Amino acid sequence: MEKSGKKSKPETYTEESYEKRIKELEETITFANRQLEYLERGIDEVPTGIREKKYLSDQKNGLIVEITRCNIWLQKNYRRYRDKFGKTMGMLPGLNYRDIYEQLYKAILYSPENGHVYNALFDAFEEVYEHGDLNEQQKLKYLSETKLIADDCAVLEIQNRGADDHDEIQEHLLKIQEFATEYKVTIRDVQKNTMKPEFAQLYHEMIETNQATAVTFVCQQELDAAGVTGENRKLGDLELTKEQRNTCRKVAEFMQEEPNKTCIQGNYFALSLLLRAVWMNATGYRLMEKEGQKIQLLPTQWKEIRRISELCCEAAQSNTVGNRARPIFSLIRALAVLQCTRDFKKCEEIIQGIGVDLFTRSPRMRVPFIYCDQDGPIHYNGMIEKLEGRTAWIHLETDDPYLSGMHKVRYRMVGVTSMNNPPRENEYLRGLILGIGYNGFSAYKDNGQERR
Repeated sequence: MEKSGKKSKPETYTEESYEKRIKELEETITFANRQLEYLERGIDEVPTGIREKKYLSDQKNGLIVEITRCNIWLQKNYRRYRDKFGKTMGMLPGLNYRDIYEQLYKAILYSPENGHVYNALFDAFEEVYEHGDLNEQQKLKYLSETKLIADDCAVLEIQNRGADDHDEIQEHLLKIQEFATEYKVTIRDVQKNTMKPEFAQLYHEMIETNQATAVTFVCQQELDAAGVTGENRKLGDLELTKEQRNTCRKVAEFMQEEPNKTCIQGNYFALSLLLRAVWMNATGYRLMEKEGQKIQLLPTQWKEIRRISELCCEAAQSNTVGNRARPIFSLIRALAVLQCTRDFKKCEEIIQGIGVDLFTRSPRMRVPFIYCDQDGPIHYNGMIEKLEGRTAWIHLETDDPYLSGMHKVRYRMVGVTSMNNPPRENEYLRGLILGIGYNGFSAYKDNGQERR
């Protein structure tokens, strides 16, 4: 036994221990990737709508998070090993952030309130942004695309925000915001050509090569400065001020003037930012998934929202990231199509295309919108035809053949009345309003929706 009072260095600091740890991490990642392939084959083999498909998708997303964390930890160990011992064990590959981003973005589409996914993505971004071998254009592109997700994350009710009640999500949001403030620029700076020289060169180079990030980043800075997004935003505040709506209008106009319009054409992330700006300017509300929003707009406003939401969703289908838009964008498209055409069947088809059968870890399937005209909710009468537990199936009185026949195709009509006064079969109800959500259409008493 060693008698010296001197403590030996922990084994974790030795060259051998680093080499052992690096090898174990590499082997773990290889094994996990094989398991991921196995899960993906299993998901493909399970028919749509089967509960096992959702379970396997959840398992897949969890495994992607763990693989990402192992890759980040591997990079940190590579870097420490190189700095401490001057060796690289043959290679120092660096994180492939594009692949990680695409995989985790798909996970976010189906599990938009899972904090584990966001924390893994933001950890990977910070590792690459601070230590990766990136040029300035790549850094700005990764920063802008990651900030779009961070801004969405900031207004969602995120679960699992960090270990031991530690709010890692908020720390990441602040750090991403800190990175963004390294580039100070406004729309006016671009239009008056008064940008700082170092950013001006980067901006013009990206515009000349049709890189949409140049446009989106300037707009993000403008929205941050107005408190629409970023650290100046008031948490939980749904309604925008007049000045903030004007900023959204300015952003939308800037994105649709040349050469910006050409630059963002077909780019899902840029078009999703444009959709946010147009929506917020028209409605006066942040784009959030709050229950039962009663959006009352002019036909011209709905037409513009429909046009841009369709461009956004079409761009997502041809994009390599997820091949689909964020669910709320598709739902807005469905709502705008309904408002412009009164085509309930087409609206329902768009909602069905969202793929809610793969949604995981969502506390409930929300109903963000109530069907309104310019004066408020449109009211219906109807008769309850069937009761199944807490669900009432109802036949609505309407001239629309699709909507009036919906009970035949088993679309749930939820919350038609308080469960303290439960509905009865063949009961006739007046003053119903129509909710539009991820499970299609739902009918409510005009005050029942607030209690849901």
